[in-house]
This record gives sequence, C-alpha cells and structure tokens, in this order.
Amino acid sequence: MHLAIATMEWSDPVGLLSLLARDDASTTSQGAYERQGAFLGVGVGAGAAPTLSALGMVPPEATLEFEMAALEAAREASLRAGRLAARVERRAQERAAQERAAAEAQREADAESQRHAERQARERAAAEAQRRADAAAQRRADAEAERRADAQARQRAERAPAPSTGGAWSNAPHVTWYGPGFYGNRTACGQTYTREIIGVAHKTLPCGTMVQFRWNGITATAPVIDRGPYGPAGYIFDFSAAMSCDVMKARGAPKSCFTRENVAWRVVGRSN
Repeated sequence: MHLAIATMEWSDPVGLLSLLARDDASTTSQGAYERQGAFLGVGVGAGAAPTLSALGMVPPEATLEFEMAALEAAREASLRAGRLAARVERRAQERAAQERAAAEAQREADAESQRHAERQARERAAAEAQRRADAAAQRRADAEAERRADAQARQRAERAPAPSTGGAWSNAPHVTWYGPGFYGNRTACGQTYTREIIGVAHKTLPCGTMVQFRWNGITATAPVIDRGPYGPAGYIFDFSAAMSCDVMKARGAPKSCFTRENVAWRVVGRSN
C-alpha cells in the first residue's frame, strides 16, 4: 500500500485518503491517524483525531468530496443491506407460503381419504342391510310356499276318498324320520310336534288315518299327524322320532333312528 501512496498524484486527495482508509478496518483508529500524519509530515499525538482541514494539505472542496463519497458509500452499503434483507424476507415468505400450501394439500388429502372411508362404510352398511332384507324376503317366500304346499296337501287329502281298511299290504321303498329342528312346530294336522309324539307324515292320507307298518319282524300302528315327506319318489312316509327310535326299534339294535327300506304298510282305520 505504501508503494501506491508514493506513486499517487497529489491532485487526487480523495483517492489517496480512500487508500489510506482501506489499510485499516477503522479510519478513526490511532494507527490510521499516525500513518496519515507521518505521510503528510504532521505529527499526530495519541488520542488526537486530525481532520483534513487541520492537516492544511487538502483543499476544502476535497474534504467535501471525501465526505460525500463516504456518505455515498454508506448509502450504497445501506441499500445493499436492504436489498439483501428484502431477499431474505422474500425467501422466508416463499418458504412459509410453500409450507402452508403443502399443509393445505395434506389436509385436503386427509379430508378426501376420510370422505372415501365414510363412503365405503356407508356402502358396506347399505349392502349388509340389503342382504338382510333379501334374506328376510326369502324366508318369508319360503314360509309362504310351505304354507301353500301344506294347504294344497290338506285340500287333496280332504277330496281323496276314504281309504279302505284291512286291505292288502303295500310296500314303501323308503321310510325316513324327522326330529331335531322340528320340535315345537305345529304339524299340518294341528298337533304340537314333540320327541314323544307317535305318528307318521304322509302327503295325502287324511289326518288321523291309522296306518299299520311291518318291518323286520316288528308290527306297529300309528296315526297320520303331518304332511310329508317332500323328497324324491319312493319316499312315502316320515316316521316321527318316537315312532322311528322307540316303537320300530329292533330288539338289541344299538341305534334305531334311521331311514328304513322296504317297509310294508296298510290302512287299518281312523283314530277317534
């Protein structure tokens, strides 16, 4: 820096002083004062703050130019600082706006997910309600069909001629039985079906008709108490649980509640 001072023209005092000022971070420090005084041939004591006019080497207009340049530099620095602060503030605002937008997008996504879940729950509930309604309607239809079938069977039985008694034996290829699941129901002939009731079901024989059965050395008589069976051809009678499991039980047989084959039968009268 001192080589630059040695070659500098005296006609540029402002540039000279600016160079001196850049040599130290503070233009008011004691070291700066001493260097300026030594160069200009003026002694500067400790604690003194010489001015350009006190030095007597720089014209007043140069002092004004220097001060104006200093002010301009300060103004430029202030403007740069303001612009930097504005940029920082703008970026902070942009980041805040982006964060708000992201939060809003997430909130909207969560709300849409919640709405979708609620729609699915409503659809499942509606489907379940429809399924239950369909099942109830099917049960009602089945009950109505069964009621109509029973009514038709009763009508056919009422129109059928009275069966002859003591006639020849006929053969029933299959005789089934019915029990659990029917206890407590009302039979087609008006009785309450229980485990103890002895009787048979037939599609057309009038209620109360006494039918005699013979199978495997066992002979027993029971009244018609219900309608059925409704299986394939060849299934003519349904024994009640007591008739199948107790009355027609083979001596010494461990199990007697089963479907029997080739059971002989005939009508023997009517119950009182």
